[in-house]
Amino acid sequence: MEDKPLLIIEMLGTFRILVDDRELPKLASRKAASLLAYLALHPGLPLHREKLIDLLWPESHSDAARHNLRQALYSIRRELNAVNPVAATALRCDSTNISIGQTLISTDVLQMEALIYRAAQIEDAAEKARILERAAFLYRGDLLPGIYDDWATGPRQSLERKAVQMYRDLITALMAGDRPNRAIEHAERLSALEP
Repeated sequence: MEDKPLLIIEMLGTFRILVDDRELPKLASRKAASLLAYLALHPGLPLHREKLIDLLWPESHSDAARHNLRQALYSIRRELNAVNPVAATALRCDSTNISIGQTLISTDVLQMEALIYRAAQIEDAAEKARILERAAFLYRGDLLPGIYDDWATGPRQSLERKAVQMYRDLITALMAGDRPNRAIEHAERLSALEP
């Protein structure tokens, strides 16, 4: 049996943070949410503080931006700690880098991408359809609605392209598996994505 991650972040069609199956209230600031989302999209990757400052506070004076980053980190830690002190340890900081622990976190984005990758390795139409339907279930809408920082635009567009291709592959697999009614349902969702 696989261990359930301590911290679950949903970013597709919503932005929800779950710690031990309890939903965290909204973070104190939009920038704290944006910071946590960026870290969650790059789990285990040490990100230089200056890069994060440039992404989140590009117009701010460097001292003010550093202060803003410290405040955002404090806010995230405080909220995680209030639910479960171990969850706060998922956020790893040193004088140069910040990261979120890969083993303590799960996101719907990473789950969806892993399922799409796995389905691409499979020849059997029924198995491919089963896996892609799980991925389609996770895709509840655009990445990070309500977060409009410039850094989010590229990942949002990239994920939408992946979702479009996922639905195309799913429809093809369902048709090959003689499940036209399910294919039609997913074709309707695909039509909502494509212009």
